[in-house]
Amino acid sequence: MANAAPLSGGPQAHARILLTLADAGAPGLVTGLALTGSAALGDWREDLSDLNFVAVLRREPRPADLRALARLHRLYGRVPGRPPLDGVWLDPAALAGGPDAWSARPVSQRGRFIAESTTAPPPVIWAALTSHGAWLRTPETLQVWDDPPALRRWLKDHLSTHWRSWRRRAGGLGPQGLALLGRAVPAWGVLGASRVWMALTRSEIASKTAAGQAARAAFPEHGAILDEALAHRAGEPPVVASAWGRRRQALACVDSLLDRATAP
Repeated sequence: MANAAPLSGGPQAHARILLTLADAGAPGLVTGLALTGSAALGDWREDLSDLNFVAVLRREPRPADLRALARLHRLYGRVPGRPPLDGVWLDPAALAGGPDAWSARPVSQRGRFIAESTTAPPPVIWAALTSHGAWLRTPETLQVWDDPPALRRWLKDHLSTHWRSWRRRAGGLGPQGLALLGRAVPAWGVLGASRVWMALTRSEIASKTAAGQAARAAFPEHGAILDEALAHRAGEPPVVASAWGRRRQALACVDSLLDRATAP
């Protein structure tokens, strides 16, 4: 199983607080904790990133365990400035069974604890753990669901539903279309579409920055808006000064990325 470079600073410190709270509130329940996403891919931004994680539980959680995890969330969230918790709490059966075997299980979504989520997390959660999970605590035994064809089917469906739908709404002059006049939404769209393009064309789960850089090399005609998106993520001044220019270029870039991702 792949491990990212050793973590330091912000994400590791937040994750160790999470482990400390878990051990205090439910001793022995959390046998493993891995960071995924930007923290594990070397693309952490303290002011932008969620704390993406996969926690491995000793057993399918009991009511007392769920109460302890809910209390953990409340204690963690009391300190302003901590990144929102965004992850899954998987017992061995859920870890090995994958999304197709999912039943009501606890998840964390943008800092909110859902004790019994009946909606299965996407396959990319398990794929991220396998490809770049950075373990702070590793279970003694670990069997992780791994099904590349299922992941690819999900990515294609996600592109045709979520991304195509977002593109249609963003192309109008409703709230999502007007949001493209700022910097954050064009960067989110361009870098997010870059990640989907990389996953489908190169079978690689990449960070937003790495995906944007790869797209910059592959789509030089969209270089300005990709540079703009990368600059925004890095906290740097705008590259594309015109708000309407950003909007127009972001939509064109997303179109190219999505079209290329689904090309035969």
